[in-house]
Amino acid sequence: MIVEQERATTLNREIGRIFHSYQQPTALFIGGIHGNEQTGIEAIHHVFKEIEEKNIPVHGNIIGVRGNLKAIEQNERYISNDLNRAFTEENLQHISSQDQNNLQAEDEEVVVLKSILDQVIEKSKAPVLFMDLHTTSSYSSPFTIIDDTLRNRNASNALPVTKVLGISEKIQGTVLSYYGDKGPVSVVFEAGQHFERSSIDRHIAAIWLSLIKFGIIQKESINYKYHYQLLQEAAKKAPKIVETFMRFALNDEDSFHMKAGYSNFKKVKQGEVLAVHNGKEITSPEDCMVFMPLYQDQGQDGFFLVNPISRFWISFSRLLRQQKMDQVITVFPGIKKSTSQENTYIVNTKIASFRALDLLHLLGFRKKFSEDHLLYVSRLPYDLEGPWGD
Repeated sequence: MIVEQERATTLNREIGRIFHSYQQPTALFIGGIHGNEQTGIEAIHHVFKEIEEKNIPVHGNIIGVRGNLKAIEQNERYISNDLNRAFTEENLQHISSQDQNNLQAEDEEVVVLKSILDQVIEKSKAPVLFMDLHTTSSYSSPFTIIDDTLRNRNASNALPVTKVLGISEKIQGTVLSYYGDKGPVSVVFEAGQHFERSSIDRHIAAIWLSLIKFGIIQKESINYKYHYQLLQEAAKKAPKIVETFMRFALNDEDSFHMKAGYSNFKKVKQGEVLAVHNGKEITSPEDCMVFMPLYQDQGQDGFFLVNPISRFWISFSRLLRQQKMDQVITVFPGIKKSTSQENTYIVNTKIASFRALDLLHLLGFRKKFSEDHLLYVSRLPYDLEGPWGD
């Protein structure tokens, strides 16, 4: 076993590494994708330190890395553009075509991070977990964000916090979505508000519980009950599962002011004024919940709106997927399989019923883009089983 942990005073990309063999499962934790969200970095550091000091047995590989080094050094969300919106195929192709000596700040970060993550995927012969650690600008109970595969659901079940679905339909270019297509189990864990001590403790708990879920750490090696109950207590008043149905997007030049007093999963009424955007009041289109309201200068998301989902529909969705019902959805009028794009269907919204669209959601399909009345939907290729048989 190789155990490495940073000891230099300079800011290194890698926080720590425990490595046995790529024949064993690997968990890779990223902190600081946004430079002003650093509690995840502290939590990763703590876990490596505790493993070393207590000589905790590790049955696999653990890697911890910093995301946006330049932004972390300046304690800013980003320098030139949001690193967690940079992982689109179009942007990656653009970066690869540029002179590598004249890249923008976040483009340089993309190149380095991608090389690290790609290497793990290419060399691994066993299941891989990617966990991206974040915090929010408003007060928040902890929650996970996942692309809706059964494998991601199973991993997030280890954490007794709110599960948020549907974000990938609203934003593009996240590390989570890009690598979810490659086969790893991918989970975003949001611990709470920036700079709060509780956010560090929640990140630590999430790391331990995920390592146990993946079989890399044994439950008996840590105070499992303490970490589980810490998250459970922090999320006890929050909904169990929610679906994202709206994002209020911002441009850099916009004037945006979120009304005071909103926090994640706070209920709002139809017509309630939520924010002022370029001098115009923005109201809620229906009774729902606010999610990730923006209370900082940088950011492209003013807020999201979500609705709770019952456990019945989650269980029904799992059953449909296990029975591979996606293979027969073309019997619905107005839905056909794309001949040029894998795992993609084309929905003629003039013909397809709302029930057909609901069924597509239950089966894990999400909107990619639309052209006039044609809606292109796709789902991740590794829903039931990953490339390593997990």
